[in-house]
Amino acid sequence: MNVAALPEGVIESELFGTVRGAYTGAVTDRSGIVETAEGGTLFPDEAGDLPLAVQPKLLRMLEYGEVRRVGATKATLVRFRILVAVQADPTELRRTGRWRDDLYYRVTSVVLRVPPLRDRRSDIPDIALAFLLSRKLPSVTQEALEVLQDQLWPGNVRELQQTLLRAAFHTDGGKIIVEHVRRALAIEAGNDAPLGRGTLAAARSHHVREVVAACAGDTRKAAEELGISRRQVYRLMKSCGAAVMDMRGH
Repeated sequence: MNVAALPEGVIESELFGTVRGAYTGAVTDRSGIVETAEGGTLFPDEAGDLPLAVQPKLLRMLEYGEVRRVGATKATLVRFRILVAVQADPTELRRTGRWRDDLYYRVTSVVLRVPPLRDRRSDIPDIALAFLLSRKLPSVTQEALEVLQDQLWPGNVRELQQTLLRAAFHTDGGKIIVEHVRRALAIEAGNDAPLGRGTLAAARSHHVREVVAACAGDTRKAAEELGISRRQVYRLMKSCGAAVMDMRGH
């Protein structure tokens, strides 16, 4: 669950679910993300953006192992592990008041600190190849990977992924080569030259359309995959002339 990608007003219902009639538009009972994590792992990403109003309810769920849907009178027992990802240091989130003290102590039983990408450049080839494979994009040459390993990546993995996307758009179906990577890096630095076959914006819109298609028309899921809002998905699809009706009906 990408906390930052959800509007604050829907995080509670997305986490805990709703019952029919809980609010206008709630026409059916719906389970939340927590219930679907039963027997598995609940992974709130960007959890530093978790609203303070929701934190006591999340804490109660963790303390008592039960979840109460919005509008419900009874709770449901749930069992799962929780893995929380944050950009900032958890102690800083607590110090600045973005996290309650009790939530901080509850979710920091074990803390795994992931170094910035510049401090683990040997991971870059594996990260790049896995990302390209997951998006069904062209593979990359060893020489191009070496260029990627030479960069500082202040934006860490997400910056690397965006650079790979840009590089892939310059290929003609073959592998990503050094020239493609350097051109993508130049665009990141603001030194972009004309892209030839359409603009970067057009390429991005095309990629959004491909992700929506891969998600079977589920624009909510596509927005989570892309790390953007649902409204941006619609806008980018419109810009490339694609139909914007969500086939999942959300």
